[in-house]
Order: sequence, then C-alpha cells, then structure tokens
Amino acid sequence: MSYMLDGGGIHTVGRSTNTSVSRNYFHDVASGSTCGAARCHSKLSQSSIYIDNWSAGFTINDNVVINTTGIIEGWIFFQYFAGDRSHATAHDNFAANNTICRAGPVPPPRDPYDLVNGPNVTGTVNVTAAAASMGGCLAALPRGAAAVVYAAGPRLKL
Repeated sequence: MSYMLDGGGIHTVGRSTNTSVSRNYFHDVASGSTCGAARCHSKLSQSSIYIDNWSAGFTINDNVVINTTGIIEGWIFFQYFAGDRSHATAHDNFAANNTICRAGPVPPPRDPYDLVNGPNVTGTVNVTAAAASMGGCLAALPRGAAAVVYAAGPRLKL
C-alpha cells in the first residue's frame, strides 16, 4: 500500500454476508514521514477500517484504533455516493463497541444519505480525553480493549 490513496488496515470490497471484522488492533496508521514517489498511503491513508464498494453484511466490532489522526477519513470509512444507489455504495454494515484513542473523528451513527440501509455505528468508546491524564492511550484502555492489544502480540510492551 505504499502508493495507494484509497485503502486501509482492513479494506473490504463487495458483499460478504455475516462476516465479522473484529478484535483487530490498528496503531500509528498514517504516522510515517516517508513514502514512495506517488501519493503516499502511509501519510494519506483513507482509514484504518475501509468499507468500500458495495460492501454489505459486515459487522465491525471490538477493534482498537490508536494514534491514527493523520488519516483522511477517520478511523472507519464507509464508501457512499450521496443519494445515488447506482454507484458502489456500502450498505447494511454495523460497527459496535470499538475503542479509539487519538484516532480521528467518530463517524455519524447513520449515513446521512441512507437512513434505512446505511452503516450503523454505535457504542464507540473514545478514551482520548482520559489518555491525557492517564499517561497515554494504552493506559486508558478498558479491560476488553487492552486484551485485544495484548493478544495482538509482542509488538508493544504494555
């Protein structure tokens, strides 16, 4: 993804009924200072979780996203074309109980252009404010989110 602009840590394309994107740990996406000659994904990443063209049937839950404020669309992005269902619009996707810290804006709970079938985002836990007083994002995570980070492997010392 060194040269792509539309992409993310997880990038879906197309319908995938009853598919879960869960218990993933995304950190420091779009925080790099170097990239290739073309428009740089590492600096201009679209999102940590990118739900793209005609993606439908996804449940996105219990993910942890930390230090991704440099991404263009925030921590999660649902592709849609305002009022035009003939384009490759993501629909019928649900995001719940994800934890974020310094992860960019929280999306609206419903796609403002599709209140019936648009994405439904609920229960996002934003610990950014608490992190400031607790010594950082990792210290501010609730127990379940800390377990996701811990299970991700030895990339960070807790």
